[in-house]
Amino acid sequence: MLKEKKILIFPSGTEIAHEIYRSLRYEKNIELIGGSSISSHGDEIFSTSYNDIPFCHEKEFAPKINKIIKQHKIDFIFPAHDEALLHLSRNIASINAKIISSTPRVCEITRFKSKTYDALNSLEICPKLYALDESIEEWPIFSKPDQGQGSQGIAIIESQKDFESHTIKNPNHIYCEYLPGEEITVDCFTDRHGSLLYSNGRTRSLTRNGISIKSHSLDSESEDSKIENIARKILSRIPLRGVWFFQLKKDRHNQWKLLEIASRVSGTMGLNRAKGVNLPLMALYDAENIDITVLGHNKPVHVSRYLGSLYQIDIEYDTVYLDYDDTLIWNEQINPTLISFVAQARAKQKKVILLTRHQGNLVDSLKQYGLTPDFFDEVHHITDGKPKSFFIKNLSSIFIDDSFSERKEVYDATNIPCFSLESVETLFNWKTFLS
Repeated sequence: MLKEKKILIFPSGTEIAHEIYRSLRYEKNIELIGGSSISSHGDEIFSTSYNDIPFCHEKEFAPKINKIIKQHKIDFIFPAHDEALLHLSRNIASINAKIISSTPRVCEITRFKSKTYDALNSLEICPKLYALDESIEEWPIFSKPDQGQGSQGIAIIESQKDFESHTIKNPNHIYCEYLPGEEITVDCFTDRHGSLLYSNGRTRSLTRNGISIKSHSLDSESEDSKIENIARKILSRIPLRGVWFFQLKKDRHNQWKLLEIASRVSGTMGLNRAKGVNLPLMALYDAENIDITVLGHNKPVHVSRYLGSLYQIDIEYDTVYLDYDDTLIWNEQINPTLISFVAQARAKQKKVILLTRHQGNLVDSLKQYGLTPDFFDEVHHITDGKPKSFFIKNLSSIFIDDSFSERKEVYDATNIPCFSLESVETLFNWKTFLS
């Protein structure tokens, strides 16, 4: 059992931070705090959030973050960006909380592709590298920043002339053979004893700004075996600990070659949660020196990611009035979005009152969907044609109904905010949803 822990996720506005948050938010003994140097989505997610932490390269960074650590008695910092990970690892002695990561030496190696390739020199997974003054015989070649992530700053170079020009402008790039084949990411976990407990390959079917937004787990056992073998070879040279991942791409001869390694959580690592494997939580247990058993399944998993929206509406209300047919019950099932919102409202001690013109036995209908009248603070089954506004006694309220005419009647009579079904998602308060 994990004892009560407070974790600062920094920076809290990245896709990495959101994956860590989603992985840990339901753990009863964990309190998550967001920290960032700019205003970000983290402000809308974390019940306690800071957006005024100096950038990690600034001299006031450590004093400010230590002040937050002292104020909240933070036990761990979970880095959620490559640069934050590197800086925290380099300054581990001046930070008054434990960093969930590999050793500073490993963080240094994996942040720079040149150091990664040096550490893995002679392994067949290393791509062919070219010196800045080298004459190239096989085109195109590939250029990428030595210190970078995702697809930032990459280029395909088609000729010797372009190569010479590019090296002058980009002396800190890595130049390597062009890899035209399939690309995958392999999510891994290594415990404090150096044992590889988990490795799982997933495709990068569609990417945007270096982020994989469509991915699926690999289904081939033989490919899984090859990938696990590559992970073990990497570990034989670079002693990574906790959660990490690496990316591979096939060369012209259909052989896997290494693109990069990162000793952190990845944004699409949630695919493993769908397989029953929570890698950030495992990293936390390992950081506490607790032995881990991996329990997952081998069924295929697909994930599609999209740009979601978080809303803030400046409405104070004590009561939610809502309709039943085609609202709470939609398409002959409970409306999952609305029932989630009702659960949030109840958790925040708001009254939930049902107003319905249901034709038939309402109690039987509720029972059909696993509900009872006691689920609501009040139920008004309107059978005499009265307007719904007649039953709205508290004007510190909102009203939810699929019918425009019902919403208009209530609004005209009470002036309270009225919402249709597609607007329910805008009512969620993610910052307080789980607090």
